[in-house]
Amino acid sequence: MKRARISVSCVLVLGCGLVGCQTNTETGALVGGATGAGIGAIIGHNSHGNTAGGAIVGGAVGALTGAIVGNQIDQQQAQQRANDAYYRSYAYRPYYDQTASPISEQDVIAMATRGDPDDVIIDHIYRSPSVFHLTATEENKLRDAGVSDEVIGAMRQKG
Repeated sequence: MKRARISVSCVLVLGCGLVGCQTNTETGALVGGATGAGIGAIIGHNSHGNTAGGAIVGGAVGALTGAIVGNQIDQQQAQQRANDAYYRSYAYRPYYDQTASPISEQDVIAMATRGDPDDVIIDHIYRSPSVFHLTATEENKLRDAGVSDEVIGAMRQKG
């Protein structure tokens, strides 16, 4: 009966703790600590009759190991987010496609008016051999036609 109460208590504590964990490091520490404490209690009880000591040592080792593993996962996810952001940014744009035809300001306005997404228009701009030298008047004309500042910025970068 005592084991059942301890098991239920561990499950409740673990379940309540998981709700509050915001990172994999926190989750790993919690799960590792609870698992380690449970395994440590069993080993401590069976080998030396010291359940509490086994639970403390097992919990500490489990929490540390879980936190290390969780931190590694957090770092990998952060690196993946950084990589994704880089590849979506303007810094990573392939050189223009030599087989692509040039596009004009009117083509950009037509794509924007048609409702093409900005990323598609920007992709056309970067892949085309066209170079844009926009004046303030031309930029205002593009804005008035519904071209976004993001697209205009891409045109300026190609200038």
